[in-house]
Amino acid sequence: MRSFAWLFFVLNTVLWGLYFSVTRDVVRRVDPFVFGFLELAATAPVAGALLARYGRHLTRLLLRQAMGLGLLFALNTVLVALALRTTTATHAAFFPAAGGILAAGLAALLGQAVGRRTWAAGGLALAGAGLLLVSGQAAGHGGGGTRWRLVERWRTYCTCF
Repeated sequence: MRSFAWLFFVLNTVLWGLYFSVTRDVVRRVDPFVFGFLELAATAPVAGALLARYGRHLTRLLLRQAMGLGLLFALNTVLVALALRTTTATHAAFFPAAGGILAAGLAALLGQAVGRRTWAAGGLALAGAGLLLVSGQAAGHGGGGTRWRLVERWRTYCTCF
């Protein structure tokens, strides 16, 4: 079971890393709103299966909260698609990559205890997000060389861990 979890961890990392560059190419050809709808529609079978399995355990409050979060996710999906249409994949990926440290900081501001490992993971993610910008600028200005390879390796390391 542990190797199964690691397999999905690696798969999730690869898919997240590919999302922005693949989506950038798609939204050049397809309207971002259509893309957002199709992306969310692709999750409908999973949502239906979960509702069929656990639907009787859901309260009205929980359903209302889930619908609110779903609407926010739909808005996020469309906004990311719009961002990818108007800017580079590197810049559009910066804020999601920095999300870990932002969430930890917000939790701390709201009085929640945040462990050292969470801060370390958030800091590592923030370092990776910064390297996204550095590597994007290096690529835009010709990049290459030893500096570029080191940035790419460090960014990959930060993304994976």
